[in-house]
Order: sequence, then structure tokens, then C-alpha cells
Amino acid sequence: MGERVGTTVDAAAAPSRGGEEVLVGYALTEKKRRSLFSPELLAHARSQGVYFVPIDPRLPIESQTGHPYDVILQKVPASSPHKRQWDERVEKYAREFTSCRVVDLPSAVQKITQRDTMLDAVDQVKHAFDRGGAVNDEGEPSGPSVRAPRQIVCAPGTAEEVRRQVDAAGLQLPLLAKSIRADGSSDSHRVAIIHDQDGLVTVASGGVPGLAPPCVMQEYVNHGGCLFKVYVVGDVVTSTIRRSLPDLRGAKKSSRRRAKAFDGGEDGSSESNRAIRENGSRDNGALIQPPDEGFIKTLALGLRDNLKLQMFNFDMIRAGGDSDEYLVVDINYFPGIAKMPGYSDTFCDFLRRGKVTNQ
Repeated sequence: MGERVGTTVDAAAAPSRGGEEVLVGYALTEKKRRSLFSPELLAHARSQGVYFVPIDPRLPIESQTGHPYDVILQKVPASSPHKRQWDERVEKYAREFTSCRVVDLPSAVQKITQRDTMLDAVDQVKHAFDRGGAVNDEGEPSGPSVRAPRQIVCAPGTAEEVRRQVDAAGLQLPLLAKSIRADGSSDSHRVAIIHDQDGLVTVASGGVPGLAPPCVMQEYVNHGGCLFKVYVVGDVVTSTIRRSLPDLRGAKKSSRRRAKAFDGGEDGSSESNRAIRENGSRDNGALIQPPDEGFIKTLALGLRDNLKLQMFNFDMIRAGGDSDEYLVVDINYFPGIAKMPGYSDTFCDFLRRGKVTNQ
């Protein structure tokens, strides 16, 4: 049974229709509601004329208090028995009530709920960073570039068959094993570092909870122990630096559990930190220089337009910690934006601008 959605936050304070007020309906899990609707946000929203009312995904949207909405925020989990019906309803609502902006349409979100397709958008926007023949004093290509990490979907099979799949793709140890699902389900943030052949056998045999094939096998790119978490809220792009997994020195016989999984999601920070310690990280993230702001914004808005998403974040690393090659390694819809600096102002401004035609 999925988490309950549609808990009232501000229904009693909803205004009568008319004027400049913005009425925002939301269909969110209890967990997402608690993280998003802080007392500070609600107070600031009221001062800006922004009001939130719950939507029950089990019922027709048009029958609920607040209809017609100016904005709908939606993230009904894949585990919900009402997910399919809700998706159909909110897509239909967006078509019929074009003055309502849905954040975001399920048809757009679908693109990033599977890791075999999640990073396709990176390949489609990276041409914006083609170096155009520019070279440095040593005659080498100059300027930043971006790509997705090399990966395969590893099909179920014997340990030897899994090894052959990895070899055929030209992937070398160490590797990351990731859940193929990225839909918010219980195992969708599971990640394991595969140090050696024994670790590969462990994953292939289903010995790592949540990561039995089919799963994604992804190249492990050293990146100086930090990543750049980039938030996109409409036209606003905000970047932060976070501690990440350690640099590794190629395949090795691990004295640790050979392919231990941990939670790599935003809410799994304690597990991620434990994984960092167990894999020998130094806290060297502060040494990594962030990319140019113009580069980040061009990339972020390119991904936004390609994915047709209005609110998401992505994780980006710098190869080697000091090169001009960047890799986008993960994309998340409707992330925990409360962790974003200045989120109350940014979010309320975004909602007020959302009182326009939904494209």
C-alpha cells in the first residue's frame, strides 16, 4: 500500500476566486507534503497570494474543492493503486483546462522513471557544448563538454553470461550497479559499487537486495569525491556542491562485502555517507572547482526543454575532479527543493508565473 496523498495543508485559507490569488492543487505523498510545505513556505506563500489545497487522486479532479486550479502539483507514487487512473485524469484535465499548469505531466515524467532512458536527454543536448574546433596551447580540445556515463541494462543470466554482457559493452571494473527503476518505488535508489569479479557474481546471482538483474551496470568515473546537484524550477537554475563517492583505483579484491547496496537517493544521505566511509573516501569535495555558471544554466535549460519538465534536479560530476569533461549521472523529478537555497522565494515566484497557459 502506498503512502497516503492529499492531506490538507491550507484548504481553510483558500481564497474566493478572482483577483491575483493563485490556487494550487496538489496530489502528493504525505512525505513529500511534509518536506515541501514548511511553515515558512506557507506563510510566505500567503503573503504572495498563493494558496494550496489537496486533490484526492481517487476522485475526478473537476469535482474537488478549488477547481478550476491555476496550478496542479503532482507526484503520485508508482506504488499507488490509483496511479494509472490519476495519470489519465490529470493529462485529460490539462488538455481541457488549458489555463492550468500541471507540474509536471505524467507523460513527460515517464521519460526519467527508467534508467535505461533517463539520460537520453543528455545525449540530445550535449551538442550545445561541441568545442567547435577550439584548442588550447598544446593543441588539445578546449572548453567544457558533457556526456552521460556509459552503461548497459544487464539482463538476467548466469554469472558468466553477465560477465560477457559487461565485456561486450567495453565496461571495466569498478562499476556501479543501479536499479533500472527510478520511479520512487522502494528499491529505485539502490546503488552498489562493484569492485571485483566476485562483486559482479554477487549481483548477477541476485545476492544484492534490490539489484538483481535486470539492472543497470554503469561505468565508475572518478570525480574527486563531490558532485554538483543542480535544481531547475522553471527558469531558475541553482547549483550546490555535495559530498559524493570516493575515487577508486581500478579493479581490486575487496576486503569489504563485495557489492553492498546503499540508498543513493536524496533521502538516503546517511546510507550514502556510510558507503563513502566504507569505500575509503577522503573528504576532498571542497577542492573541486564548480563549472562556469553559464555552462550550468545552458545545460539545465537545455535538459528542461528537451524533457518538457518544469521542476527537477540532476547530479553532475567532473571527471577526474579537474577536467573539462562533465557527466550527468542522475535526473530526478520533483526533488526535495526545500534543500535548495532560497526555495520559498523561488517556488512562490514559480507558482505565480504558473498562472499562464499550460503548453
